Amino acid sequence: MQQAHAPISAIFLDLDGTLYIEERWLPGAVDTVRWLMKRNLPIRFITNTTRRSRQQLQRRFQKQHLDVPSNWFFTPARAASRWFHQQEAPRGILALVHPDVLEDLQDLPLASSDSVDFVLVGDMDEAWNLHALNQGLRALLNGAKLVALQRNRRWLAHEGYRLDAGAFVAALEYGSGVRCEMVFGKPSPIFFRMALLDVGAAPERVLMVGDDVESDVLAAQRCGMRGALVKTGKFRPETLAAAASPVDVVLEDIGQLSQWFRTQAGSLGHSPSAGHRDDRSPHGS
Repeated sequence: MQQAHAPISAIFLDLDGTLYIEERWLPGAVDTVRWLMKRNLPIRFITNTTRRSRQQLQRRFQKQHLDVPSNWFFTPARAASRWFHQQEAPRGILALVHPDVLEDLQDLPLASSDSVDFVLVGDMDEAWNLHALNQGLRALLNGAKLVALQRNRRWLAHEGYRLDAGAFVAALEYGSGVRCEMVFGKPSPIFFRMALLDVGAAPERVLMVGDDVESDVLAAQRCGMRGALVKTGKFRPETLAAAASPVDVVLEDIGQLSQWFRTQAGSLGHSPSAGHRDDRSPHGS
């Protein structure tokens, strides 16, 4: 007998590889986003980017005539912001992040001194310099804790590979002897827990859709959500075959999502009262 699932009351959608690849939107992606928005369910666009703000992501959607509020985009910076609000940081936070991401951290007690409670490392890209690294080093030696938006080793730019945030986290760990205590990006459970708090939904009533079987789908399923894998972006059949546990749903592409919902009797539930309406407020969290 097929296991009964709670109706879906919120949707998490991965971006790169699921809705678009670089500058090209994938077939059915724009129509699917419009269809989901008409269902009046809370949506979060889930991404691991640490070089773009939520406002920049919002402008990309606006080019497709998608009226999506900026607070529907959930990034490692947003996860970090929610987490920091649960911590004590009287001396502040030294944020070694991309300049464009600072606007998503403005609600935090950011500081530029060597005496802070936390050093937060992201991808500063061209802004990386020895001064920033040495300031982070001194803060760690003065007792700060080390946390990171993500710790990927490298990323592929148009001219070739570049060092990513993980390389600089490793340098600070080696120089200070302080271990990184928290990573906020996928597939970290803290990322998904903060996203669930952000949308205000129980995990069993959230569907996470993505192209990465481990970082998107299985990571979400381990947090109690349902997972849907699309066969676009970084999807590879051999990766799915080697997955540590079964995936709940497999779709050819994002364009099949609305059809899948239509075949699932009662799969779409009602959103929490006022939750979707409050999301649209320009002052929403």
